[in-house]
Amino acid sequence: MPSKTKLTSAAIAAKSAALPKISKDWKDAMSQFAILYEDRFTKVAA
Repeated sequence: MPSKTKLTSAAIAAKSAALPKISKDWKDAMSQFAILYEDRFTKVAA
């Protein structure tokens, strides 16, 4: 039987593989929200 550590590591690795796609999807969603709800976004001083 696999150890708990190996199972945990495998679960983390599986979830981590999906992070780049989630990150890209969130960036796309935020761009759409900024267009739709322009008045609700605050501008960041550069």
